Amino acid sequence: MRAHTGRFSGDFEENKQVVAEVAVIESKCVRNRVAGYITRKQNTKKTSA
Repeated sequence: MRAHTGRFSGDFEENKQVVAEVAVIESKCVRNRVAGYITRKQNTKKTSA
């Protein structure tokens, strides 16, 4: 996440595409879990700021 901070947003669908581009994850389930985690982190950061 730190290397690509500016590419991630609070939108799951966008994050799913970015994860597919920057990481080599064969499993769709794992890719979606990673994108969901990043989305939650981004949304938490927005609400706490």
